Amino acid sequence: MDLGIALSGGGVRCAAHAAIIQELGKEGIVPSVYSGTSGGALVAALLGAGIKPSGIMEIVQRTPVLTALKPAFSRGGLLDIKKTLSFFTKYLPATFEELEFPLTIGTTNMNSGQTEYFSSGPLIEPLLATCCMPVIFKPVSINGQLYVDGGLLDNMPAGPIRESCAKVIGVNTNPVGRIDTGMNMKTLLERTFLLTINANVAQRKQLCDVYLEPDCLKGLKVFDLKKINTIFENTRTWTRQQLPAIKEQLS
Repeated sequence: MDLGIALSGGGVRCAAHAAIIQELGKEGIVPSVYSGTSGGALVAALLGAGIKPSGIMEIVQRTPVLTALKPAFSRGGLLDIKKTLSFFTKYLPATFEELEFPLTIGTTNMNSGQTEYFSSGPLIEPLLATCCMPVIFKPVSINGQLYVDGGLLDNMPAGPIRESCAKVIGVNTNPVGRIDTGMNMKTLLERTFLLTINANVAQRKQLCDVYLEPDCLKGLKVFDLKKINTIFENTRTWTRQQLPAIKEQLS
């Protein structure tokens, strides 16, 4: 059976996913089935399009549109996720079937109030939907239904791939650190969402044979764009330190 990996959302912290995949690959640990939510789904889709982890970071570094990820509440309206991610989606195929491996994307259907998973057919719309952080981005309409960030209800989508995989690695890029300073509106919103998604991760990490949560990500914000290279390098170092335990748990 296959080795699966479930990648959480987490904004720019999801650069950690690319770092972990790169370091695991060096040790011959190569997942063949992926699931992802929000930024984790975006990283997985880019990998499935044949782009290596280092290539993903190169794309990020030369993407001026990244500045559009900063929520501008003063604009008087929600941001358009299609415009924000257009630089990334141009590297992707039109359908799930064209990816190099099976991928499941978790979304939140706002009409039904339930998690909905996509793994076949058109790729781009479900991917845009799962990246729609509530309040920041406009929901995405698919077949008359409105969808937002899958992390709202399932930020560790290990369930959909559990039965098809002999082992599952779960990666959560949202460790909760302590805040002792005051909070403005933006900080309060990020903190609320962080606590909410970690609550549903706690319920699902038991589905994973290996659970990874890099503590080097504590204190980093969803839109901490200037630290994205630091995230990648620090997570590479952290992953190398975890390799003996990872190998033991996968054996």
